[in-house]
Amino acid sequence: MNPVATWASYPAAGERILSFIGIEVHWAILQYVIGLPFMAFIALLLYLRSRDEDWKRLAHTLTKGLS
Repeated sequence: MNPVATWASYPAAGERILSFIGIEVHWAILQYVIGLPFMAFIALLLYLRSRDEDWKRLAHTLTKGLS
């Protein structure tokens, strides 16, 4: 039993592959659009709480990725 041949025998196999690619691309964009600002925000909060310059530098570096 070949699972790839079985999967390809279902209707619209090409459209499903394209859909999987689109889902993965949107997932990567989601990580950048939501995850990066959230991590910068958390790093800034940790800096404000601890006054550790490493957190400030990390928050500054992460915000450079947003522009």
